[in-house]
Amino acid sequence: MKRLLMAVAAVLVMAAPSYAQMGGFGMPGNVQKVEVDTEGVMKKITKAEKDLAKKATKSSTWINYGKAMLDAYTVYSKNVYDGLNTMNAAVMFGEPTSQENVNVGGVDMVKIVYTPEFVAYADANGNIAGWDFPVELVPGALDKAIEAYNKALELDSKAMMQVMGGINSITDALLKNASFAYGAGQYNKAGDLFKLAYEISDSPAILNLNFAALYNAGLAYFFGESYQASFDAFKAAADGGFEQEGDAYYFQYQALKEMASGDEINKEVLAPANDMLMAGFEKYPENAKIIECLTDYYVSMGEDPAAVIPLVEEAIAKDPNNASLWNGLGRIQNGQGDIDGALESFVKVAELLPDNDGAQYSVGYLYISKADKMFRDANAKTYSGQAEYDAALKEVNEVYAKSIEPLEKAHALNPADKAYVEYLRSVCFRLRDMEGMMDKYNKYNDLLKTME
Repeated sequence: MKRLLMAVAAVLVMAAPSYAQMGGFGMPGNVQKVEVDTEGVMKKITKAEKDLAKKATKSSTWINYGKAMLDAYTVYSKNVYDGLNTMNAAVMFGEPTSQENVNVGGVDMVKIVYTPEFVAYADANGNIAGWDFPVELVPGALDKAIEAYNKALELDSKAMMQVMGGINSITDALLKNASFAYGAGQYNKAGDLFKLAYEISDSPAILNLNFAALYNAGLAYFFGESYQASFDAFKAAADGGFEQEGDAYYFQYQALKEMASGDEINKEVLAPANDMLMAGFEKYPENAKIIECLTDYYVSMGEDPAAVIPLVEEAIAKDPNNASLWNGLGRIQNGQGDIDGALESFVKVAELLPDNDGAQYSVGYLYISKADKMFRDANAKTYSGQAEYDAALKEVNEVYAKSIEPLEKAHALNPADKAYVEYLRSVCFRLRDMEGMMDKYNKYNDLLKTME
């Protein structure tokens, strides 16, 4: 399941406007050895703590203390940037002290220890996907920074802008480290960091709740197999209006399905999915993944998945030119073995999207599927003579022939797709005794050789 979902949505959404502009991100012009100023940071903390002992009622004192603690939290991670490779990392942190092959979320990676403070996870090409910073200069520094800024605002509402800047800096650090943890396969750690980025946005100093960070927490928790936490995060994100065109409902269902899985599906656990998916479908009827989940839900609950079809047909009646709805209907019909119904639906998709090669291909493919079934049925029958069999075979070939036009349209729209040419060659060879088909076969056979 995890690998399947990785293909669906492994990429994190942008969780804050400042994320792409965070300090340290981007390739520096000259790579130099990093000097980590832990001594300087500790001096700042010592001074800030002394000031607190004397001026604990001043908001500026707490702001300075918050800055010092944030420096302690980021003292190692600030030296790392997105896109760093192992060659540059060796210049910055020294040659690795150890490395080992590990498997992260089904992906083979190399764990590289540069120092106790800097641990990278890279692919075979030396591209670093994530980082771990095992050493805390000051344990609990992040919590102390957050508490300090909240205290500053509590003492003086006029400190709003400074507190806002401080919390935004904390958010950027959280998102950066969450992204690195996610890339390193430390999904639950990433989920906690993303969730915290959302939680601190619930502050008078911040104008908007960071539901994007909460959505990312849902993704991270899911891949960390913390399904209840994942469900809760996606639900809260959706309740806050961050739904990613309906994908938040899809992931809620997948999390519930995982929680309900066992020797037998726990129907009581899965039952709430019905209302949740219907709410998502009403908002995003074009989201095919929600339709798939509804179908799966009915199957899992021991009910007839065909019950989904009237729901989609009702949505189509309200929006008859919605190609996504027709596509969803066609997929359900095809899954139910209703090839003729699916063919009608996909023909409608192709009419609505005449320049979409995938839509044209789907029509051609379904004609081939229909003809294949007719051929199997024909061979299973007993005939009174050769003429009767030839007549049945002629009907089969006429359906095969209907696949050529949409497949040629798909090929014309996307000449580089080898699959279209392979289907055309195969069908034309099958129909080679029909007028003009041998020429078509030779054309596509020669073309396929050049593509190989």
